[in-house]
Amino acid sequence: MCKPVKLLSEVMALAYLVNENTEYCAFLSFMGHVNLLKVQIAKSDTDYNEIICTIETYLDGEETEGKLLVLKSTLENYLMPRLEESLCMN
Repeated sequence: MCKPVKLLSEVMALAYLVNENTEYCAFLSFMGHVNLLKVQIAKSDTDYNEIICTIETYLDGEETEGKLLVLKSTLENYLMPRLEESLCMN
């Protein structure tokens, strides 16, 4: 599997984990006809209209890997407080 595809899979998995393990609500959309990936984070799953973060990026050219790494890092940051909390409880 090429690196951009692997990173895209990781971004999708992290969006899922944010939804499952935090109070935030992550939305992920891919518009394949223009290679546009959009990630939004809402305040919560009950207050999903209050978007607190939006990243839209075109996945084309040499910068694709870097753009996916930024998205991955952003999602990890929303997930990190919950992971740290669960590690302290074990």
